[in-house]
Amino acid sequence: MNDKMDNAVLEDYLNRGSVLMNQDKFEAARDLFEEGLREDPRYIPLLLRLGDARLLLEQEDLALEAYNKVLLQENNHPEALYSAGSVHLLKGDYAECLSLYAKAEDAGYDSPVMYRTLAAIYSHLEDYTQALRNITRAIRQDPLDTSLHLERVNILLAMGRYEDALAAGDEMLARNPAAIDSYHVLVSLYSQTQRYQDAMDVVNLGLERFTEDPVLGLMKAGVLIDMQKLEEAEAQLTALRGNPAYDIVRRESLVKQAAILQARGQNEQAAKLLEEALALEQVETTNADILFGLLMIHASNQDWERLLNVSERLSAVSDAQNMYTVSGAFYAIAARRELDSAYDAKAAFSAMARDLRKTTILNPGFYEGYLYRAMCHKEAGEHDKAHELADYIINLYPDQADGHMLKQQIYLAQGMTQEAESELSKARSLRPDLPL
Repeated sequence: MNDKMDNAVLEDYLNRGSVLMNQDKFEAARDLFEEGLREDPRYIPLLLRLGDARLLLEQEDLALEAYNKVLLQENNHPEALYSAGSVHLLKGDYAECLSLYAKAEDAGYDSPVMYRTLAAIYSHLEDYTQALRNITRAIRQDPLDTSLHLERVNILLAMGRYEDALAAGDEMLARNPAAIDSYHVLVSLYSQTQRYQDAMDVVNLGLERFTEDPVLGLMKAGVLIDMQKLEEAEAQLTALRGNPAYDIVRRESLVKQAAILQARGQNEQAAKLLEEALALEQVETTNADILFGLLMIHASNQDWERLLNVSERLSAVSDAQNMYTVSGAFYAIAARRELDSAYDAKAAFSAMARDLRKTTILNPGFYEGYLYRAMCHKEAGEHDKAHELADYIINLYPDQADGHMLKQQIYLAQGMTQEAESELSKARSLRPDLPL
C-alpha cells in the first residue's frame, strides 16, 4: 500500500471518528481512533482527536499522553501545545497551562478562544491587567462578538475603572444597539457570585444610561433583596409599577415580592404569589425562574410531593443542562429518596455526578455544575470526591462562600462537627449575611 493509500485509510478513521464525536459517542470514537493508530502510531491528526475523546471521557492523563506523543514528534505543534495546556487548566495547574499556551502562541496558534480563556485565567488570578490585555486581543480578532465586549466591561469593573467600563459599554452599544442586555447579564453574573455591591454598581451605571428600562429597575430590586435591604426593595418594586413598560416585568415583579416574603419566613404566601406569576402570560421571563423559586420554598418546607412535582417540571425546561435543569434533577432525587424507601438515591446521585463531570469539561465556566457535582458526591456518600471538588471551587473562586459552605455540609455528613464549624466561620467571613 502506497503512502497515498495509507493516508486515505487513516483519514477514513479520522472522519468516521469525528462523526461519532459530533454524536457524543466518545467511547466509540476513542476506540476507532486507537484502531487507526495501530495502522500508524505516529499519525498526528488521529493522536490529536484521540486526546480530545479521552478528555471528554474524563481521562485527563491519557489525553495528555496523546497530546505529548504529538509533541515528541513536533515539539512546537500549535494545537497539541494548546490542547495540552487546556488539560492542565482542567487539572487546576494554571502555571503549566499558561506556559503551554505561551508556547502555542509562539508556535503560531492564534485564536480568540485561547485569548478569552487566558483572560478568564488571569481574572481568576486577579491579574486584571493581563486579563484586559488578552480579552482585548480576542476582541481584535472577533470584534462583532458582543460577549467579548461584555467580558471586557466585567474586567474593567473588577479593576474599579468604572468610567472605562462605561466607555467600553458605550463601544459595545455602538456595535449593537441591543447591548443594553450587557448590563442585565453583568448584574446577574455578580448576583450569582454573591458580589452584590458590584451588582449594584453595575445596575446603577445602567440606569444612568437607560433610566426607564424596567428590567434594570427590577434587577435593582433583586439586588436589594440579595443585600437584605427588604424595605428598599419593596419601595423599588412599588416605584416600578408606575413604569409605562411595567407589563414587561409584571411576572418577575411578583417573583421578587415572593422573595421578600420568603426572606421574612412567609413561605406559603410566597408560594401563592409564585403560582400567580406562573398563571400570567409569559413575556420576558421564563417559567424556570419561577419554578426555581418554588423549588427552594418546597425544599425549605420539606414538602416532598410538591418538591418532586416542581423538580420534574424544572428538569424539563430545557434540553441543555443549566442551573435550572441541574437543580431540578438534584432535588427530584432528594424528593424520591424521602417518598420511596426502595429508591436507590445514592446510585442516582453518583450517576448525576458523573454526568455533570462531562458537562463541566465541555463547559468549564458552568459554576453551578461544579456546585451540584460536589453536592451529588456528598449525597452519594463519596466524601473524598466531594471535598476535592469543594477545594477546587475554593481555589477557583476564593472570594465566594459556596466552597466553604459545601465543605461544612460534607464535614457534617461525616460527623466532623469541629471541622464543619471552622468552614462555616470561613464562609461567614466572606458572607456576613449568613444566618447564625
